[in-house]
Amino acid sequence: MSGIDGSRLKDSFNPNSSATPQQPLIAIVAILLGIAINLVVSGYQFGLSNHSVYLIDALRKNDPGLLANDWFYTQTLQYHSAFGWMTAGLLRTGLLEPAFALIYAMLLVVFHVSWRGIVQRLGGGNDAYLLSVVLYFISAGGIGLGTYQFFQDSCVLASNIANVAMFAGAAAFIHGRLILAGMCLGVSGLFHLNHAVVVPVLWLAISLYENRLAVSRWLRPIYLTATTLAAVGCAVNVIPSAMAKLSHPGHPIPLEQFVDWYAALRHPHHYHPASWPWVIWLAFCFWIPPGLVGMSLIRTESRDRTAAVLLSILVLQVIALCFAGLWYVSETLVQMSLFRFSIIVHLLLVVFAAVLMTRWKAMVWALPACLIFAAGVLLLSPFTDIARARAGSIIMLVAMGFAPMVVLLSRKRAWPAIASGMLVTGLLLAGFDRITGLSRPLVKVDEDYRALCAWVADSRNTDPAGVFLVSPVDEDFRWFAKRAIVINWKSVPQLAGELPEWHARMAAALGWETLDALPRGSYLLAQDAMRSRYEKVDGSALFTGARRYGAQYVVAVRSLGSEFEPYRVGPAFGRYLLYKVSR
Repeated sequence: MSGIDGSRLKDSFNPNSSATPQQPLIAIVAILLGIAINLVVSGYQFGLSNHSVYLIDALRKNDPGLLANDWFYTQTLQYHSAFGWMTAGLLRTGLLEPAFALIYAMLLVVFHVSWRGIVQRLGGGNDAYLLSVVLYFISAGGIGLGTYQFFQDSCVLASNIANVAMFAGAAAFIHGRLILAGMCLGVSGLFHLNHAVVVPVLWLAISLYENRLAVSRWLRPIYLTATTLAAVGCAVNVIPSAMAKLSHPGHPIPLEQFVDWYAALRHPHHYHPASWPWVIWLAFCFWIPPGLVGMSLIRTESRDRTAAVLLSILVLQVIALCFAGLWYVSETLVQMSLFRFSIIVHLLLVVFAAVLMTRWKAMVWALPACLIFAAGVLLLSPFTDIARARAGSIIMLVAMGFAPMVVLLSRKRAWPAIASGMLVTGLLLAGFDRITGLSRPLVKVDEDYRALCAWVADSRNTDPAGVFLVSPVDEDFRWFAKRAIVINWKSVPQLAGELPEWHARMAAALGWETLDALPRGSYLLAQDAMRSRYEKVDGSALFTGARRYGAQYVVAVRSLGSEFEPYRVGPAFGRYLLYKVSR
């Protein structure tokens, strides 16, 4: 096959190529359906699980005295500064929660407008865009290598803002809008350090494509302006972090120990490829052959620009797999988290495949049947319990598989798409919690623990400057109790020199000398092991660990026995009891 001509491909793929008056309306409906599919898979949440960890910096910016005795927030490198200042400002206004919901909605709009724009530039229509959305999100929920997503943890995080900004920057480049591309990539680097390190690599690929070896093109005002916008955003993040790392007093540890603690124990889902489930590999690797075929056959002027973005980030995935996965050669290379950018490669491969697939309209019609079959397999798989817990999301996702077909039928009449859009919007509004969040973390709010936190937060009950020893699997205490803690599993420092202190505190909280007893290669199994251990560790070990790190209080998940009864303070909160180390 000699390749697909751009103009012919666009006419044959784009259901709105006749430029009918309803074209903009169909485009809006298509984007709304794409956002709906995104929400069915990712959902939205605020202040739960991992999200609360990233909100605490805002508390400290508004009240520097708060958590002043918390080791993690005062003695380790903190690098989400732009996100922290934004969050702190919104927190002061009292509008943090509604503002975050609005920001999340804006991110979804930018993400899907950029997505549809890339599909259009490759010659696809609204049906190709929606087909790519469905295919992407049924590929393990859009999870890439390293268990990364565009909307990680279904909330507003610094990394999610950076993800969308980087993707929007790539889309702007594909459209030939260098100033907008530089601006978006600068925002991406401003909000997240990993993105600030990778943006220069991506910009180099963009520059080499854009300017080749022509010196005059490298000196164009438009190129220099775009480069400055990208560089400034990244520099604001990279320079202070690099200076903090170079001046940090922590002592380096052997690379093997760093890999054991940071990659195999604490972050196996991100940095330990040997432990990743096969479905993650399948969801990513499956699209490489059809994506590359689509890249080779599609002939549009934007194909090469898209390929430049895709291949440059794909090279980073190969580097990460070889030297921060199969072999570990550098602490810094691990910390760069290159696997997180696999989501862009994954999406662009799916886009190339979907644009090619819509040449055969039968694919659009067969998709719902494939989804029904896949849902049936899932319900009979070992993940049956999880599938049943998210049955509403699965049913909705299968139903959304009809979206490309509906848009295709709306080529001449807009009413099928408009009616479908109204129906989907109504369903989302009526049953948001039940039909969204297929990949959202399963978090069950512990009301007893929240009640304990609320009691502790009252300065009449506990000292605001107090430090608490809590279960290492705790996620809520700092945010809801507004008190410092000895340590928890979530708040792991980034620098190797800071890890020994984290390791020692974690071990002390569990009544151990080391963490050697914890399983490697599974984040969830390690958490289960810590939860089980904390429930059994005796009171003397907990008190010893608390005293070692200056904690005045111990939060126990059971009675520590009559010997420690004189140290009890406050009421019982279900199974949670609070002890004061000295009376």
